[in-house]
Amino acid sequence: MSNTPYDDTFKDIADTDPEALLILLGVLEPDEEATITPLPREFRASKQIADQPYLVESRRGKRIVHVEAQTRYDVHMPERMLFYAVIIWLSCEGEYELESYVLILSPDGMPKDAPTARTVDAGSLQMSIKFNTVRLWEVSATKMLALRRPQLLPFVPLMDGGKREMKESARRILRVGNESERDNLALNFLVLGALRYNAETVIEVLGRENMFYGIPIEQLQDTPGFQYIAKIIEEKLIERDAKKWRAEGIEQGIEQGIEQGIEQGIEQGIEQGIEQGIEQGIEQGIEQGIEQGIEQGMQKGMQKGMQKGRAEGIKKGRQEGIQKGRTESVTRLFRQLTAKKFPRVKFGEELSRIDNVEALEQLCIDLNDIPSAAELRRRVNKLLRPATEKKKGKSNGK
Repeated sequence: MSNTPYDDTFKDIADTDPEALLILLGVLEPDEEATITPLPREFRASKQIADQPYLVESRRGKRIVHVEAQTRYDVHMPERMLFYAVIIWLSCEGEYELESYVLILSPDGMPKDAPTARTVDAGSLQMSIKFNTVRLWEVSATKMLALRRPQLLPFVPLMDGGKREMKESARRILRVGNESERDNLALNFLVLGALRYNAETVIEVLGRENMFYGIPIEQLQDTPGFQYIAKIIEEKLIERDAKKWRAEGIEQGIEQGIEQGIEQGIEQGIEQGIEQGIEQGIEQGIEQGIEQGIEQGMQKGMQKGMQKGRAEGIKKGRQEGIQKGRTESVTRLFRQLTAKKFPRVKFGEELSRIDNVEALEQLCIDLNDIPSAAELRRRVNKLLRPATEKKKGKSNGK
């Protein structure tokens, strides 16, 4: 299996719950006790890497089980299965029997009479293999759900079932207590579900409000509907960060508003108090008029100042918080996408000098069409130049 998001999804279940994988393939019965030992994937005689070989010990004895996963049918699969079988068997010094399985995720391009054996006759050397092909779309989704194994849940959308089973799988994923495990299962659910359904349908089933912030978006880049999924996750990130900065902006605005309101209130109170005190002092006496005027003036001035300061602080804090949250989210998305396509390209603090967040968003969308790291640098520098010139202009003005 090539290095794709589907490969990562298979590796998750192969590493974290091999027993569930072997039950899915029909190697083990659901109630069959077994000791499963992962074998090395890479072999000394070749640079080829098998998806996953296991040493399985159960009531039927010890045997090697080799599993290969394919997104779609590959006409060269029989030759590869023969090659892997020979290398794996020899690496174990021919001590155990070997069973080979191919797991096909999607029916696209799958012939009705796909071969399940391969023989090579090279004179004195003769080799042959028989392998089992498991078509995931023929596996009962209801039976797999009944096993209650979380690592099988992302595969349910591709099994023999419909949206009812897919919704039940999504519901169980959302109930997983461990946040890291839940995010990983949700990611695999998106990756595999998009093979059969459009991205919008998969996201709606999982729940737009349940899109997790921990999902590594770069792993979705090769999946169908990537742009749509990325847009939804970006919106959720911006919404989360905007709420954070809005709350901080309101808090700062209230503090500043109270401080300014008190100061202005004292000034206005003294002024109004003197004026009112003179008027009342004519009738009730200068002494009583000044005291009451100052007291009433300070109270009214503080109330008006606090109201005005609070309103201005909230408005300013909300605007700055939303803008800052959006800028940080888009910058983080750009770093993730850049690391996926150009692993050697690293951007530092210079990205914080980009004022035009809309231009940076457009650069994220155009990233797949940028042919080289040099061109990417040129595009980024073009966005940096206005910010640099603005800084120079301020220095000259001084």
